[in-house]
Order: sequence, then C-alpha cells, then structure tokens
Amino acid sequence: MSNGDVLYNKRGFLFIIVINFLVLHLVLSFAGVYTFIPELIFGLSFFDYIAFFLVFMFSLMPSAWSRVRLIAPYALMVILYYGLALMSSTHFGDLWKVGLRRAVILCTLLFSVPIVIYDYGSWRRFVILFQVMVIIAFSICIAEVTSPSMAKFLALGVTDGSTGDVAYHAFRPGGMLRNPNDLATYFLFTFLLSFWCPTLLRLSGFVVSLFGIYLSASRGGSLLFMFCIVIVGAGLLRHSFTLNFRRLLRIVGVGFVGFVFLFAVYLALHNDVLSIKSDVGESRIERILSLTTSNAAGSRMALWQYWLSVALDAPIHGDGLYSFQGGIYSPASRSVGGQGSHNMWIMLLGEVGFLGPLAFMMILLIGLLRILRYRDNPMGRLIFLLIWFVFVALSFKGHNQLEHRHWTIIMALILYYPTLNEFFVKKK
Repeated sequence: MSNGDVLYNKRGFLFIIVINFLVLHLVLSFAGVYTFIPELIFGLSFFDYIAFFLVFMFSLMPSAWSRVRLIAPYALMVILYYGLALMSSTHFGDLWKVGLRRAVILCTLLFSVPIVIYDYGSWRRFVILFQVMVIIAFSICIAEVTSPSMAKFLALGVTDGSTGDVAYHAFRPGGMLRNPNDLATYFLFTFLLSFWCPTLLRLSGFVVSLFGIYLSASRGGSLLFMFCIVIVGAGLLRHSFTLNFRRLLRIVGVGFVGFVFLFAVYLALHNDVLSIKSDVGESRIERILSLTTSNAAGSRMALWQYWLSVALDAPIHGDGLYSFQGGIYSPASRSVGGQGSHNMWIMLLGEVGFLGPLAFMMILLIGLLRILRYRDNPMGRLIFLLIWFVFVALSFKGHNQLEHRHWTIIMALILYYPTLNEFFVKKK
C-alpha cells in the first residue's frame, strides 16, 4: 500500500472536512439549493481554492486517480465549451468572469463524485441521501401549490406578467429548482437511483416521484417516467425474480402496500392540490396529454427550426456564450417570444460551432460503451442504460443540461459506471 493510500484510509480530520464538504456540495447542488445562496459565497475564488485543493488531495491519493480519470472527458467538454464560447462572444468583457466561475464550479462538482463515492457503502449513503432530498423537494412542491405566493417567492419574482399555464406558477411548482421541467427530471433520475435504496425508502421515493412529476405537469417527464417504470418492471421480472411461493407472496405484499400508500397519498392531496387548474382552466392531466396536440409539438418545433437556421449562419465558431439560451445575450430570441433554443444540440452548435455537439456526442458514446461493456450486474446495467437514455432524450427538449448541477452529477455517474459496477458486483 502506498503512502497516499495510507493517508486516504486513515481519514484524517482535514480529509473528513473535505469529504463532508463535497457531500454537502453534491446534495445541495442536486436539490437546487444554490438558487437561494448568493453567488458571492460560492464565487470564483472559493471554488478556485477548492479545485486546487482537490488536485493536491489527488496527489496524496494515487488510488483516486484511476477513478478521477473516468470523469475527465466531461471536464474537458466543460472547458472546451466555456473556452470556445467566450472567445466567440461579442460580450467577452461582461461574461468572462461568469464563464470562468461556472467552469470552476462544474469541474469541482464533477470531480467530487469519484472522491465521495469510493465503495459500495458510500454509494448507498449517496443514493439514500438523494431519496431523502426528493421527499423534501416534494414537500416544498405541496407548499407551493397550496400557497401561490410561496411559489412566486421561490421563483424569485419571475412571474411578472401573465400567470397562466407557464413555468414559475403555482399550477406547475418548481420547488427549489425553480423550473418545473428541471424538477421533473430531478424526480425521474432519483426514481432510477432508488433501486439501491432500502425497500421502504424506495417505495416512498417512487410515490413522491410519481406525484411530483404529475404536479410539475411536465409532458416529457411524465412520458419518460412511465417508460422507465415499464422497463424496470420488465427487467426485474427478467433478471431478478425466480418465482416461488414465498417470493410471490412478498411481491403481492409489497404491491398491495404500495397501492394502499399511493391511494392514501392521492386521497390526501386530491381536493386541495391535484384538482387545481391553471388560470386558463386546464388541468394537469390535460396539459400532460396535450403532448399529442399539434400546438404543443408545434411550438417546440418552431423554436428548433428558428434557432437551427440561426446556428447554421456561423457553424464553425458559433455566436458565443449564452447567445442561444434567451435573455440579453441572445437578442434574436425576441422574435420567438424571448425563448431560447430548448435543444442542447442546437445550443452547442450555435454557441461554439460544430465542435460543441461533436464533443457532446463523443462523451455520450463513451458513457454508453462503458455501461454496455459490463455484464456482471444485469439490473444495474439496465438502470444506468435508462439513466443514459433519459439524459439523451431530454437533451433534445432543453438547453440547460451543461450548466445545471444535477445534470452534471448524472453525467459524472454515467462516466463513473465502471467503478460503480465493481461495487454492484461485490454486493450482488
């Protein structure tokens, strides 16, 4: 055992502080808590020092390097994006500090994953903590629905103007992530990660994830959630169950308890929460099912068509940071209601040129190949294939994956799968 490994295993006081900070960093990032903490507290200098300190810690822990290297491709993607996007931007003077700070924060968060998750026990604590956080997130959603003023407060006042069927409204609570679509993906990913939680916590996480996605009225999130339930159920029947009378009774018992729990939550929430309609008289189920209407599909398709044509005007170097995400740095968006591209691939093409989507595709393929390569744990592999599929599917309907912290954590877990697979096999 090397000296670095000895230092790593002794868990000195300083090392414990670093680990606990990173765990807090991961959980708060995933739960969206940073929305309400001034950026000054977690500004460039602070994360800059943390990043350098992590590099120092890596030099003392040779065993950690093999895990950190798995995450490195996405860190290079982050650096490539911010570097090229800043060089192409006509607002370099206004954005260079923002871009540098974001890159440091995301890389620090990215490299936190292999440092915090180093064995099966730490992995279990990791996913259990996320299940607890998703229950808290659901409770915040209930508070937002029953108190519209709280929903507006948590959305930081962005509901000026129309308060109809739009994001940042009590009809579609966003929790501490603010955006209901981001919240739906949070529920979706934590549902998939709940596979490694104790049965009762997994069941609770499933129920609150189901109702949480329904409260968000996210069409894509609801469709993917149902798809994941079907695939996970089929996978369990295929890979995990050797049916005998005792196991059959257990399945029936867990299914009955789950149904009673689900029905009880439904009765408790229906009158004051689930029955609420938007200001335009639309229920959540009507909005979710409107996925099949031409208007819902057409609005998103119109955004894609418009922004793709703009992106193709500068396919080599792009138009710079934030130019395809709406707001003051993409004035052309005013012609489509001030909205951004709502497509990760078009955003990358438009902001950094063809190298952006090409690098993103390579990262996704690396993650897929790593998951497909390991066959020792069929259910673990199936769950991570679903996580990968959901990540890719949602990249076609949103443009904020690169900067959102819970998307960064999911990508880190996808790339980290070879090490996770070793944990799963040992505890099969």
